[in-house]
Amino acid sequence: MSNLAIVVATVRDPKPGHASEYMKIIIAERVRDTMKDSVLELPSTLSADFKTMEEAAENALRIAGYDADEFVFLNEGAIQPESSDQIASFWLAVNAKRHKENPYFTVHEVPIVHIGPWVSGKKLMVAPTVWAGIYLRISHLLTHPHHGTVQ
Repeated sequence: MSNLAIVVATVRDPKPGHASEYMKIIIAERVRDTMKDSVLELPSTLSADFKTMEEAAENALRIAGYDADEFVFLNEGAIQPESSDQIASFWLAVNAKRHKENPYFTVHEVPIVHIGPWVSGKKLMVAPTVWAGIYLRISHLLTHPHHGTVQ
């Protein structure tokens, strides 16, 4: 079985221009050889080289050039039980902060309330885990308001 740690990372804008831009989600834009084009995705990594899924999530975020104050488990499940044994483990990276640039892909900080139009405007393939991660992030906010707000 192959496990994938996926990170839903949010950045808090210290001086937001508008209340709706307070929380931004980190989206990676990478050229994937299998797709022969750029793909929008959440930071992720296979967990084989790590003792825990949380360590794998921390590494995925570090590769994207960020660290976070806290990692919170959101959800886990089979990506496609019919055709794959891969398990996706979603982790929330609370209050992520950029510490370096990554030369291998572009990282975008997009206001979470504007993510739909932004993604549509990019006209690139979008990994379905992006939409799942955003849903999990917003659902988490409803029960854990101390982890931020989108307003």
